[in-house]
Amino acid sequence: EAEKSFEDALVQEPINTGAAKELFIKSRDLTLVLIEEGIKDNRLIELEAKLKESEGLLLGIVDAAPKVFLDLALIREGLSPKELVLDQDKMALLDQSGSRVVTVSTEGTGTVVLGGGEKLGGAKGVAVYSSRVFVLSEKGVLELSSSGGVSTALEPDAEWGSPIKVGAFGSNLYLMTDAGEIWRFPSTNKGFAAKQKWLGPGVTIPASPLDWSMDGSIWVLSIGSKIQKYTRGAPNSFSVKGLDVSFSEARAIYTDETLTSLFVLDAKNARVVELEKTGDLKNEYR
Repeated sequence: EAEKSFEDALVQEPINTGAAKELFIKSRDLTLVLIEEGIKDNRLIELEAKLKESEGLLLGIVDAAPKVFLDLALIREGLSPKELVLDQDKMALLDQSGSRVVTVSTEGTGTVVLGGGEKLGGAKGVAVYSSRVFVLSEKGVLELSSSGGVSTALEPDAEWGSPIKVGAFGSNLYLMTDAGEIWRFPSTNKGFAAKQKWLGPGVTIPASPLDWSMDGSIWVLSIGSKIQKYTRGAPNSFSVKGLDVSFSEARAIYTDETLTSLFVLDAKNARVVELEKTGDLKNEYR
């Protein structure tokens, strides 16, 4: 039965990846039971080897040896970023302790240190959009220029509540609060218009969210490794399917409008999980 399930999984892989994964897992589980029972059989040894060889193909498990992309110690001693955001070919890293932002291209070139000292006033979050860099701080939302200048994009407002994340999409700015609100600030010729509630009436995101990402919809990662999707201010049905090992302490989520996948950093399991935007498992990078 274990052999047949494995053979059927290989047949199904180019036709129905979901069925192929189920058959593979069934074969693997049966094989583990036989091994634990102490069965000695050359066919079992061969099947175990085949399962290991085909794990990447049928379960999408990729052994990804990480490489150093950028040694921050070479930029400035003591840099310890708490957040990394990406837009197209530019990333920004927020060093909260030093109230500074480091920008770098995805090619690893053009590294620039922005802000620093009292200019940012207790930076809490960073966003980048079309080469523009924004920082959420006690002074509101600030925009940093490549020449070192700091200007105010949004004045602080008591009605914001307690914003914990700033985001940028389609030239508009967004703030996410720890109470489950999302504020939208439309872009204008003179800066940004007054705040608008992005979520529909009666809709809130989970309190104390961990991370978010935007592709037209807004994806929110909350405590307990839960992922919610919201489109035009309304919740969408979304569930993760096909994970052999469920998320444990997921910490970050990423996608954008050019990607068909959603990426989740699962810290405790030491992996990045790539999901289709339907929720189906695509790959696991371990």
